[in-house]
Amino acid sequence: MVGWPFFLSYNKTHSKTLPASDISIDDVLRVFHDPPALAGLNPLVTKCEALDPSKPSFYTIHDDLRIFGLFKVDTVYTVNFSPTNDGTDTEVNAGLGTTLSEQWRVKEKEESQEVEISEKVTVRCIFLFLPFILATITGAHSRLLEALTEKVIAEAKAPELHRYINMFSYIAILVGLASLWYLEAQSSFIYTRISPSSNVRFAVVCILVMTVSLLWRLYDPHHGKKDNDPYGLFHLSLNKRPGEDENDSPKTEWLNMGYWKVNCRNKARFSSATLALKLIQAANCKEGGSLLDVGHGTGESLILLLTHPFVPRPGHLTGITSLPLHHERSLERVKRFDPATDTNISLHAGDAVYKQESSATDHPLNPSSSARFDSILALDCAYHFRTRETFLCQAFRKLSPAGRIALADVCFANELPMNWQARVIRRVLRLMPRENVISINEYVGRLEQIGYEDVKVEDISEDVFPGFVSFLKPRGLGWWIFGSVLYCYYKAGARFVIASGSRT
Repeated sequence: MVGWPFFLSYNKTHSKTLPASDISIDDVLRVFHDPPALAGLNPLVTKCEALDPSKPSFYTIHDDLRIFGLFKVDTVYTVNFSPTNDGTDTEVNAGLGTTLSEQWRVKEKEESQEVEISEKVTVRCIFLFLPFILATITGAHSRLLEALTEKVIAEAKAPELHRYINMFSYIAILVGLASLWYLEAQSSFIYTRISPSSNVRFAVVCILVMTVSLLWRLYDPHHGKKDNDPYGLFHLSLNKRPGEDENDSPKTEWLNMGYWKVNCRNKARFSSATLALKLIQAANCKEGGSLLDVGHGTGESLILLLTHPFVPRPGHLTGITSLPLHHERSLERVKRFDPATDTNISLHAGDAVYKQESSATDHPLNPSSSARFDSILALDCAYHFRTRETFLCQAFRKLSPAGRIALADVCFANELPMNWQARVIRRVLRLMPRENVISINEYVGRLEQIGYEDVKVEDISEDVFPGFVSFLKPRGLGWWIFGSVLYCYYKAGARFVIASGSRT
């Protein structure tokens, strides 16, 4: 093996120390454990993308290098990110025998009440390349470290803005809510139809909804936190039927927008399982198969799979939901069906997307596990995942041959409305991560790119949004506002779809 003097190694360390009052270790680790975010801070990097769904820690990096300050060259190399408890390690293979090992670390210096961020780089390359490589990484990585600290400090200080919300904000919120309520009462505004003559009224509604939304985003102290789940047990009230005791639990606990095509004229109840049944049909669930139900909430879809007379009974039913409260409630509700079924049931609490740094080795999508599924369901939840595409890649690897995935999901129309109201609504009412905002055609393309076959994406928006919003309207001011937001999103191009695909 060729070594010194043809190949040389060199170590270099960068570090920055900041007051602990300005920055926290957890804030820095969030960036360290997010490879695209960390790589994106490097001024040379133009693109960072996952290399292979079967290797979630490997990424392809594109650098924009200047040779002698004159020629711009696009270089491509692979990086393996390995998160640690106090940072992350990276192994870079840049070709021509050039490798870089980086150790990013963050630690607290208790004696001085400071936080130190450091990077140790070990370069190994042909001796002729060493001066250029050192000059390049010295400048780029110093700027990366500066960008990292600026990013973390800015994110840490953002919540402080909530302290400066004054009485005028509260008044503006109340005025906006009152205006929305008054507009509904005076104009008999309906959601299911908008005529050309009502465009002005729609614009006023949009402006008011966006005003309230913006103020709420400023007021809400939990807004922007990644670990903040938008759901609790609010859906229980929506499942209440007329005449049921308010102190008793509802007979059903559905947590989805519903499918209103058949029942809308008959004043369908929110507790209808129609959307779940449509999803199960799209997944081609089979008797005795192995099924994974992702994002099952408090377990109503699990109970449907175990009891509905027209649903093929799975031999093994696995479920995962993000909220511990939902998980515990699901365990309690499903437990009473255990003696009456031959189905093997396994429920988990955790994020739908498997994270390599997670200690949850029993995660259904852990690539190291031997679990395989004939069907995977995601009922009205995948647009929240970070990200949906990562989940689809992980799910594809876990499907058995001829297995099928089906999602009741939200994407956007291929031809988006481009009036000013629609453009502003899509930007302001951001109800999902930006990476998940894709068109129907893009959805199909990404499924096929991952490897799914027999891909189908059915647009059922007309049978979901109008019916659900009409259902919410008479249930009080809070639900009326929520319905208004959904309706504006729908008019701005949001589409509810049933997406499915198979693995051969």
